[in-house]
Amino acid sequence: MPNHSLWLSAALLLTVATSSDAFAQRKPADKKLIEIESMGARAFGGTTVPMPDDPTNLQACDHGFAEWFIPPGARRHPMVLVHGSSTRTYQTTFDGQPGFQSIFLADRYPVYLVDLPWTGRAGKACDEYTWSPVNNTFSARFVFTNRVGLLPANTPESAKEFFPGVAFPKDAKAIDQYFRNQYVEFNAASNTERESTALAVLLEEVYKQHGAKAILHTHSSSHSRGLLVPRKTDKLAAQIGWEPSAAPVFPQGELPPPIPRADGVRVPAGTEIPLAEFLKLTKHPILLIWGDYIPKQLDKAYAGTPQESRRIFLEQYKLFAQAANKHGGNVRNVILPEIGISGNTHYAMADTNITQVSRFISQWLKQERLD
Repeated sequence: MPNHSLWLSAALLLTVATSSDAFAQRKPADKKLIEIESMGARAFGGTTVPMPDDPTNLQACDHGFAEWFIPPGARRHPMVLVHGSSTRTYQTTFDGQPGFQSIFLADRYPVYLVDLPWTGRAGKACDEYTWSPVNNTFSARFVFTNRVGLLPANTPESAKEFFPGVAFPKDAKAIDQYFRNQYVEFNAASNTERESTALAVLLEEVYKQHGAKAILHTHSSSHSRGLLVPRKTDKLAAQIGWEPSAAPVFPQGELPPPIPRADGVRVPAGTEIPLAEFLKLTKHPILLIWGDYIPKQLDKAYAGTPQESRRIFLEQYKLFAQAANKHGGNVRNVILPEIGISGNTHYAMADTNITQVSRFISQWLKQERLD
């Protein structure tokens, strides 16, 4: 690994960022230097496909991409940051503050910023696929109503309403960046299998490099990879799941009853897997982080809304925690407003109150002796 001995000033980066209106109203951050001993990037995992006209030729594909930053005097456990939308959500908040990449580096954790196969900088797929821009899943209305506020159908973007006290910038430039944040995303079972396999390769490589297991962060849909990867490698010191958007798993014969939804449908609590596989999820602590504006109980007024979808996921993971802890696990759900951190959206790691959120994460790491 190259040894560059670079010095980066978080304060300087912030000063440059304050040129836009979105950043001008923020109070200056405390100056803190980040020392980087080495940095770089590499592909991991993947496979090859032979060329039909020349079997001796091949196409390398289905690999992931990792960018790493190693501080001098690094702490024992590296941070592996896996996104559910784009790497930006770990790099900077939507109002321009340093994100967890810089925060963890300043705290002397090695940081790996990851794109899994087919996403972002790892977009070279072994299979053909089609993506259409006519896709409501990633539309401006969908991402805004992912608990930033309300934007009723068939109304102009100017009609949007922010939730009271939301920890999200209201500046038009920041909103535009938010609408452009999402990478093309693939969540078929084959993608989950492919991506978790590659992620297991990376975790093994990180372990060999540092001699210690990694702390894995996942967000939203990428948590399905977080549920699967412990069954492919044991090189995890802990997992931090930011608002999982994938149903959990339970031991065979222990699946809880379905969960009533506001529209009258009963949603499965998750899926069953063999007990031996489930127990692999109990070998390291798992912290699950949930933001604000999630209904506390079933309410028909929320039928069909992202808030109700998030309530269902939260109920599922409360049941998952009970099942895992019953089998000797260490799973904790933290609802941020219940511990005095208010206003968070689906992107709690990129909201304007990141200082409060990161302070809690640091406390948890210390409690679990992972610092």
